[in-house]
Amino acid sequence: MRSTWLFFSVILAVLSGAAQLVASGVGTALFAVLCAASLSFLLYRLSRDRLSARFLQLKSERDALMGALHHVTVSADASFSEQLSLTFEVGENSSDDLVHQIATTTPRNALNYRAFYPVVPNTRETPEFKSMSLKGRVLNPLGTNLEILPVLTDRWIRVLAIFRPEIKSPCRWLVDYKSPGLWDPLRVTGHDTLTWQVRRNPAMVEADSINITLEFVPPENRMLSVAERKGRGEVKTKLSSAKGVTIVVWQAFVTGSDLFVFDVTME
Repeated sequence: MRSTWLFFSVILAVLSGAAQLVASGVGTALFAVLCAASLSFLLYRLSRDRLSARFLQLKSERDALMGALHHVTVSADASFSEQLSLTFEVGENSSDDLVHQIATTTPRNALNYRAFYPVVPNTRETPEFKSMSLKGRVLNPLGTNLEILPVLTDRWIRVLAIFRPEIKSPCRWLVDYKSPGLWDPLRVTGHDTLTWQVRRNPAMVEADSINITLEFVPPENRMLSVAERKGRGEVKTKLSSAKGVTIVVWQAFVTGSDLFVFDVTME
């Protein structure tokens, strides 16, 4: 409506203020050019408004679909037991903070997907999914493909690792991703905390048991110390021959409802 009104306003202005020019050949040509330009502008505005409305409609439909998918996947996640290993590489700067996740998942029944929350900085601003560069693959059995799909991009990014075809026996798979700024406080002050939980909705379906290993890899020429706040799990160190640094390893058996807080110090 705004575009149409503008178009006719231009026409009326031309007709009322420049009618004397129309009688001449030059005036007629100018009038034709103005009409053509106004008509083109009208068509452009109408098409742009229609595209904008369509974009908003598609976005609304996508958000509704993602919300429904989030609800369904939380409610229907199958039971499994698992060996899970998370390796945190503390980078020299924010863009170098990496996480490597390797899991051996044994489903009780056929398992189509495994939902998990990537470890991200405890800040108000959630990293954009594309900035995390998530990549995943199945190590075995051969012939099983892994698709990484973001479900809910809010305060906590939720991800589905979708198995094609579904898995019915132990499956070993991995996911690598960036977590920009994960260890910023550690680099600035030398101290940081990491809060970790297997599932953020453990009341739904808990894993039977999970053998979890967390490895903390410092930058070159730096040392880390790690302690779980309640003293749970076993802490040991090992030397990385590839990077020449000492890695801190924490290991424990956990369930989906267990919440852990780690105090991390770097020297």
